[in-house]
Amino acid sequence: MKYTSKAFSKDGKDIEDMLQMMDAGARMGAGRRAFPSGYFSPADIVLDRGCEMRIAKKMPLKMGEMGNCYMNAQKIAISEWGELRYAEGWATYGGKSNLPVLHAWLVNKQGHVLDPTWGPKIKGRAYYGVIIDTRYMMTRQLQTKRYGPIIDDWEYGHKLLKTPGLVAKVTTKCRRGR
Repeated sequence: MKYTSKAFSKDGKDIEDMLQMMDAGARMGAGRRAFPSGYFSPADIVLDRGCEMRIAKKMPLKMGEMGNCYMNAQKIAISEWGELRYAEGWATYGGKSNLPVLHAWLVNKQGHVLDPTWGPKIKGRAYYGVIIDTRYMMTRQLQTKRYGPIIDDWEYGHKLLKTPGLVAKVTTKCRRGR
């Protein structure tokens, strides 16, 4: 896909296209050798295990601080255990550029996004990601002593990419593999 300066659209297709481009770059940089997990990049994980997620019509959440999406979503996933699930991936915020960014949010029982960071009033958002097991998320918090990313955990050694079988064990697959 050829990218121009035009803005991304308001759906997950453009996020998926961007993830494919990121993964292709990772595959070339890795000399076509996958990590021990069998994946080449965080984008590869999301493309294989993730999907586009639709926004819930109502977001009855306490809002967290902008810039703290991991903390906001992880705290609520723990306090609302069983009701809301934790998800990570890429999302578009809306606005002029609408470029996908790494982000964390929650998913309700119907599979819809509840975003405690960006809230319900922002238009033009799209979400493409994976649901991560809450127990595993809590284990990572204890190991790293922080709220932070799990799929793109570069600061703590990309555990998902480097551990065989872990991706399938701690993520919920919501689409067919490529």
